[in-house]
Amino acid sequence: MRLTLSDVRDTQIPEVLRLCTTDTAKLPRYLNEAVMRLLPKGQWRGTVARYKFCTIAACLTFPRQIETALGFSICRAPGTIRSHWYEFLDFGVGQLSHDDCAADQLIDRGTACAFDDIATIGNKIKIYADLAVDAGKTILLQGYDSNANWVLTSNGDVNGERVTIGAAPVTTSTAWLKGGLAAVQKVATKGPIRLYDYNPTTGVQRPIAIYEPDETVPEYRRYMVPGMGDHSSCCGSTTDCGTKTVTVLAKLAFIPVRNDSDYILIGNVPALKDMCMSILKREQNLIQEAFAYEASAVKLLDEELSNYYGDGTVDPIRSINAGVFGYAGVTSIV
Repeated sequence: MRLTLSDVRDTQIPEVLRLCTTDTAKLPRYLNEAVMRLLPKGQWRGTVARYKFCTIAACLTFPRQIETALGFSICRAPGTIRSHWYEFLDFGVGQLSHDDCAADQLIDRGTACAFDDIATIGNKIKIYADLAVDAGKTILLQGYDSNANWVLTSNGDVNGERVTIGAAPVTTSTAWLKGGLAAVQKVATKGPIRLYDYNPTTGVQRPIAIYEPDETVPEYRRYMVPGMGDHSSCCGSTTDCGTKTVTVLAKLAFIPVRNDSDYILIGNVPALKDMCMSILKREQNLIQEAFAYEASAVKLLDEELSNYYGDGTVDPIRSINAGVFGYAGVTSIV
């Protein structure tokens, strides 16, 4: 079931941790660490979701809610996921681009701090705040300027350009290199903060990032779909956005809870209680007891997952797509 921080206050978790139910600091920290430790150990109930993206480009940046892709399809045709090593293999395909035909593949391209890049050298970044109450807060933009130099301001005291958000849109003084934005740091805000790639000559701007209020160091997974430009609109209709759709079976990312209304990604109260106890035992240097509680938490999640899927589910067998023989985009071994 879906569980909020407020729901946890009504469980035994605060009691076993010897915390007040009204605790606003330690309880979220224990829960966040518990989820962070349990999440990599399995595809637990509530941690896998299906997303559909409408795109016309080969580069696909996932929202912050997605940790990684478990499976994907282009216009309803399943494809193969490749790691960051795929383009660096001896006798492999080499470096691929948006117009290379390499079957339906999703290639890991690391992480990015925005869903799109600065498109033209010399462009600036324009910053919008959805809520006027966020005026006066700051955002730090780091990367390379139009001369390919790392941006330093305030006589080198600031690593990047720190911009004070205003009630009206604010434009950076830095003219950026194409794709030059490398990292972003922002304080917690009340509303979303939006970044636009802005051409100061023509006045044309386009969105490159939307940061949620509690995001402080944005980082998103990025993939490339080579040959995406060769795909026609899905089924030739407008039922799937009228362009191309990429559907992803995704493992969800850890997002810390802060407010009582925030959802906890793992909703199994007994498992969270045991994992919180494991953390407490680690802090007391009782390592064997910590391992026992952690094993109990994982077992509870395994049992919940088995009960959720039921006995009637037939597990599929996954294999390499024969159309992309082995590790390279080779359509024929002859």
